Amino acid sequence: MKDETLARGRLKKRLAKEVQKHLTQPLWWTAHKQLFRHINHINIAHVIMLEERDILERKDARLILGVLLELEKGNKARVRPGAAGEFYMDLEHYIISKIGEDVGGRMHTGRSRNDLSGTAQRMALREPLDDLIGGLVELRRVELGLAENHVQTVMPGYTHLQHAQPITLAHYFVGHECALNRDTRRLENAYLFLDLCPLGAGALAGVTFPIDRHRTSQLLGFNGIIENTLDAVASRDYALDIASALAMTACDLSRLAEDLCLWNTYEFGFIEIDDEYAETSSIMPQKKNPFVLEHCRGKAGRVFGNLLSLLTTLKGVPFTHGRDVAGEVIPAVWEALETTSSIISLSSGLLKSLKFQTDRMRNLAEENFSTMTDLVDSMVREKGISFRTAHHIVARIVDRMLREGKKPRDITARIVDEEASKTIGRPIELHESDIQKSLLPEACIERRNLLGGPAPREVKRMIEKAKKELLETEENLRKRRNTRQNAEHRLIETALKYL
Repeated sequence: MKDETLARGRLKKRLAKEVQKHLTQPLWWTAHKQLFRHINHINIAHVIMLEERDILERKDARLILGVLLELEKGNKARVRPGAAGEFYMDLEHYIISKIGEDVGGRMHTGRSRNDLSGTAQRMALREPLDDLIGGLVELRRVELGLAENHVQTVMPGYTHLQHAQPITLAHYFVGHECALNRDTRRLENAYLFLDLCPLGAGALAGVTFPIDRHRTSQLLGFNGIIENTLDAVASRDYALDIASALAMTACDLSRLAEDLCLWNTYEFGFIEIDDEYAETSSIMPQKKNPFVLEHCRGKAGRVFGNLLSLLTTLKGVPFTHGRDVAGEVIPAVWEALETTSSIISLSSGLLKSLKFQTDRMRNLAEENFSTMTDLVDSMVREKGISFRTAHHIVARIVDRMLREGKKPRDITARIVDEEASKTIGRPIELHESDIQKSLLPEACIERRNLLGGPAPREVKRMIEKAKKELLETEENLRKRRNTRQNAEHRLIETALKYL
């Protein structure tokens, strides 16, 4: 049979040149790069299943598997673009050219390109998704390492970008690691929906042959099947799951980059970025620009765009198979994966190289009234006045100190009593030692030993808990990778027995 007839069926004309240039040729080479191995494995699994179900004779299965196993050895370059303009059809034509249409043409029995492409796309995304999760695990480990090294490093905590209350650098990094932990779990949940096999759904209504969908799913290392045949070819919600989880991950990493950009300014002076992660100015020789952090923030926007692209594409598509579903959705997932992976890698490297100006952090935490909530709490505890009343008194104290150009360390019992008298008509006689305990950042942090607080003992507990969760994530990652590798090994072993 001529190549054109095989490829085009009842259609008499070849595809228009612009269609080939803008659609079929780019998609062909993308499939050749990303999907070849997976399509070949699907073909092997499908042929094995057809033979086991007596749909395909053993001698025919042997001939087909012989060609497929030759391709498995790394001979995919032998498959070249043909008149089909579609990778799978050209692959099928190559097989037919080797063993004839009467045998090679039987491989497609009980199957459609619709369920085939849906299966290959899912298979292709499993490994890079796990690789990204692995990168996220490494980044979280870096953050926990920084936290362990800075349990005692005092810094101002911020709300509204204003000094709020003292925390530690360790508390900050443990907090951000908690966010990345949730991002990791979202990605793992996305993997669960990705790891379902649509093969056997046919075009949308299944097939008339007694195929075994569970057998092909097992041979390909899937964790289960998508039962409804229409759902199997119509749905790409796993792509939305992945893109959504990636967008939230990129968002958390962008917020980290924003904090580090601020901390790197002369005004903050908290960190120094290593020369390997900075660039200078073409005109201003004094400059050391944190361009890597700026790229991390910018790349996050691209990941958001990928998610919006997916939602916009899918929302107006009928619930069935179509080329917008099969051809236009998945590229956005790949781009989001690649972009988020680069943000993770850049963030890990940069964090490892940071130098922290711990004296500067500690001085700012003490100097700009970030301990005033503790002075309020001390009045409530020691003198039994209401929190709101104490809040009014301390607000007057802060206003006075700022007007007089004084620091928190200059607050005395006399000043407290004077401002209390103006507020409630009497002094409260707070002891000098209670005032000084309230003003020391280390003491403020130590008192916050509640669950999740910045006190060193509690931060150390959270670090150990996070380490255990990291080990669990790594173990799940290892199991998934082993499942895929073992399935691939068994698939090839089973095929080899036919030869």
